[in-house]
Amino acid sequence: MITVKKLFTLEPKHRYRKACQILELIEANLRIMLENTRAKVDQTQLRDRPLSHLSHDGNAPTQQPCQNGNQFGQIEQIGGQIGQIGGQIRDRPVNNFDIHASMSIVMPQAETILDEKLHPLSEILQWLKDFSSNCLLNPALPEHVQRESIIKIIEQLHEYVTNLSAETLTIIKENEGHTKGLDPTNFEALIRLINTSRHSIENLYGKASADWDFFAPLGVFSQNRSFFPGMRVFLEDIRSPYNVGSIFRTADACGFEEVLLSGFTADPQHARAQRTAMGAHIVVPWRRISLQELAHEEHVILGLELGGTSIDSYTFPTKGTLLLGSEELGLSPEAKAICTDIISIPMLGAKGSLNVSVAFGIVANAWRLSLQMQGILPVQSR
Repeated sequence: MITVKKLFTLEPKHRYRKACQILELIEANLRIMLENTRAKVDQTQLRDRPLSHLSHDGNAPTQQPCQNGNQFGQIEQIGGQIGQIGGQIRDRPVNNFDIHASMSIVMPQAETILDEKLHPLSEILQWLKDFSSNCLLNPALPEHVQRESIIKIIEQLHEYVTNLSAETLTIIKENEGHTKGLDPTNFEALIRLINTSRHSIENLYGKASADWDFFAPLGVFSQNRSFFPGMRVFLEDIRSPYNVGSIFRTADACGFEEVLLSGFTADPQHARAQRTAMGAHIVVPWRRISLQELAHEEHVILGLELGGTSIDSYTFPTKGTLLLGSEELGLSPEAKAICTDIISIPMLGAKGSLNVSVAFGIVANAWRLSLQMQGILPVQSR
């Protein structure tokens, strides 16, 4: 990392742009440390679990590889006529996925960081302390309505880093810069302060954040996902990787068992799809399938289109597949022809349309709620 002394020799605009890059790198470091710390806690809890939580041989359940032997799976080469492409279903991982694999998806710099030694936490804290101290002595920030708010958050960052307990620093020193034994809440609070500082400064200098630039929300990945057996969604020619990733994330949250893709739907392994999916494309099984194949294996097919039965009064089936059409054209005539029901979201606005991933979120939650009102509960993956 560039030293704070050298950083403050730059012109303010370049200084803060460079500082934001470093703060983003530091945040990525801290997130990896946080995940590693949580993983150690999880391993300790696993050892303390009763036998009912273990497999039949008394050991903790192990991660099962995908059929093709790698984390992400492979999809068939897309070619030929629309809707003619099949694929292989991906095995659902039975446990939480590898930390380093997940970090490389939800963090823009993680692959680089993982190939190098992590900056010691003591070094990070010292850099943050020096940076925030120099900012407060000479802000050199342009006059803006957010200027005072930014200075205030930098003051909070400086105070937090400065007041870190001697015990915490002692633990770091005793472990040669490693984070074993540290309270994860220390990382969370520091990450929040760094994240707020970075985005505030970027906004001040006119850089708008894109959805695919965000880190994953702070939180713990569950070891098992819950889903409703037979609850699936089919994506017909959805072109935007952003939308595909968002749909995967919602499908995981609302308990869909599987995501089905047409031949021309964007690849879930596209970089932007991975960023918006936030790892959901790893835990939710998916495969490519044609409309003909879908019609052959599914008896209940719901199409989401205008002019159908309102989801407010619709009783969702216990099992079935929801069809989502492309962003520009909606469902094709061929897709509508295989639908057993057409459902719609009531619209009050003048525009009368929604982004496909937003529309899916509304219907997905309505389906989940309908099933639970019918007394149907999700099952846990094993």
